[in-house]
Amino acid sequence: MKAQIFLDMDGVLVAFHPWLEEWKERLGYDEEDRIRFWDLYEEIVEVYPDWWGDAPPTKNCFNLLRLCRDLVGKENVHILTAIGPRDNPTYTHKEVRKQKTRWIRKHGILRYVGGSILMVYRGEKKRYADPDHILVDDHKTNIKPWIREGGIGILYKDRTFPKHKRELIEAVDLIEG
Repeated sequence: MKAQIFLDMDGVLVAFHPWLEEWKERLGYDEEDRIRFWDLYEEIVEVYPDWWGDAPPTKNCFNLLRLCRDLVGKENVHILTAIGPRDNPTYTHKEVRKQKTRWIRKHGILRYVGGSILMVYRGEKKRYADPDHILVDDHKTNIKPWIREGGIGILYKDRTFPKHKRELIEAVDLIEG
């Protein structure tokens, strides 16, 4: 079997959380303010329509992409990212999809990813799990169902990239023998 690697965007390739905190501060929210992300998103895009498209990459974004491409070949590296919960307004899904696509182009991600670019509703990532599929994601809520469905999951934190590099190498070796 040939291993397939599925990479989440937000928190794995995109420095989503620091970017979000920066914008919460710009809008006058305190660190401890609890606000539903999608409500905050609508407030942000009123003043910065291409917020998602302009988010910075994580520190190890390109290290991870190169590693995946070198391990399994560009054609076996995929993006699997959420566009929000199904109950969000349709225009939000379309806008997030457009901005994430722009981000992929802007940062030259297709030099490393030759497989599918999958943008799904939250909770649907598990549908792509398979014994030869590896998900790299920063949320347990995506990793646990992926593993239950038979895939290999790597809970990713950018600051511990060397650990995840070893995990990816081991996972690919497990699949490909």
